[in-house]
Parts: sequence; C-alpha cells; structure tokens
Amino acid sequence: MQRYGIIAAALVFALAAAGGSAAAAPPASPSPAATAQAAATPTPDPAVVARAKSFFHMLQTGKIDRSQLSAQMLTVMTPEKVAQAAAQLGPYGDPVTFEQVRTGTLQGSSYYVYLLAFGDSTKLAYTFAVDGQGKVSGLTVAPAPSAP
Repeated sequence: MQRYGIIAAALVFALAAAGGSAAAAPPASPSPAATAQAAATPTPDPAVVARAKSFFHMLQTGKIDRSQLSAQMLTVMTPEKVAQAAAQLGPYGDPVTFEQVRTGTLQGSSYYVYLLAFGDSTKLAYTFAVDGQGKVSGLTVAPAPSAP
C-alpha cells in the first residue's frame, strides 16, 4: 500500500496561527532549527495518546467529531478532505504500534508526533496538535522518515 504521495498531499491540515492565518504543521523530520524547539520525548501523557489515537481512528473512518476542532481546522477539514483521509487511511486498519517520538509547541499549540506501524509494514508519521483551548489545531500524516 504505497500511497505516500497521496496521503501527504491529502492529509496536511493547518495549525491555526495567532492571527487566524494558516501555517504548515511541524515537519515529520525536523530541521536542526526546529529540533531546538522540540522537546526530548517525555513520558507520553496517556490522555493525550488516547485522544490522538481516537482522532486517528476518526480520520480512518471519516467520522470526525467537529466539536473537537479549532475554528481554523473547521474550515480546513471539509467533508471532501475527511472523505479523502478515510479513503487513504482506512485500508491500513488499526496501527500495530503507536509510539510517541517527539513533542513541542508551535504558534500556541502543543504538538505530538507519533510513529505508526501497520501490519503491512507501512510506517507513517502522525502529528496531532492541540491549542490552548483543547481544540485540535493541526494534523499531519506522512510517510515516516527512514531510520539513519
């Protein structure tokens, strides 16, 4: 299931900037400058992991709880984009592993980067971001970077 190009293109959603404009979510493979802002991987917060897993499942099924989205994400996550996400991610099934690899902050949102592995050996990097009000403010799903 090597659909990486489509996944990356279809599933990059914006982090809401303080002024309401959109900015790219943190990259799956950070630049040295971005790494300085990212925290070493702390012990994962079970509540955040559970919420990230739940939201990933929503993406896979195309059934998004829109009450969890920030105002910016409400405009970005159109029914068409949610359907694209479900079409691309649904066939993978449940992740075999869901490992937090990095956390950080960007534009007032806390983000959490997870490495997901699936039964067919596919590995994806999934970024889940939450703003200060607890709303989902950013998401990315992309091919996981290769190990050095």
